[in-house]
Amino acid sequence: MTQLQGQKQFVADFEKKVSDTVESMELACLKADKDTYNALDLHIPLGCIELWGLIVFCSRRMYFYVPPSENYMTALMRQAAHENAPSEQLLDLSAFSDFKTFIPLRKWYSFLFSESAHRIDASFIHDGIRRSVVFSTHSKAADIQRKIQEKIK
Repeated sequence: MTQLQGQKQFVADFEKKVSDTVESMELACLKADKDTYNALDLHIPLGCIELWGLIVFCSRRMYFYVPPSENYMTALMRQAAHENAPSEQLLDLSAFSDFKTFIPLRKWYSFLFSESAHRIDASFIHDGIRRSVVFSTHSKAADIQRKIQEKIK
C-alpha cells in the first residue's frame, strides 16, 4: 500500500467512524496537566507528557485523533508492567462549550524558541470546569487557529 493509498484509507475509515466528511487534517501535539488528561479520558503513554495526533476538521465537527503507537522502549516498559497495548483515542473538540483559542503574545526574545510560531493555547468548559490545553502544531499556528475559529462559530 502506498502512502497516498494509506491516507485515503485512513480518511475513509475516519469518515465512517464519525459519520462526517473530512475536510483537512493538521499534525499537532496536545499538552495538558494530568487532571485534564484524566477528565478527558485521554491516556498518555508511559514516560510521555504529551500526545501526538491530528486535528481533523470535518464538515460539521472538529476532532483530535491519536493513533495507537508506541516506541520500542515504551513497549518494553508496558510489557514489563503488564499494561494493555495503546489504542486509538478520539476527542470531539466541537463538543466542549466556550472553546477559545489564543496565540501567545510574542516577546522580543521569541525568535529563540521555534515553538512560539506554532503554539495555540486553548481553553474550554468540560463538566463545569474550565480546562486548558496547548497545541503545538506543525504548520503555522495562526493558520490553524483560523480553521478552529471557523469550526467553533
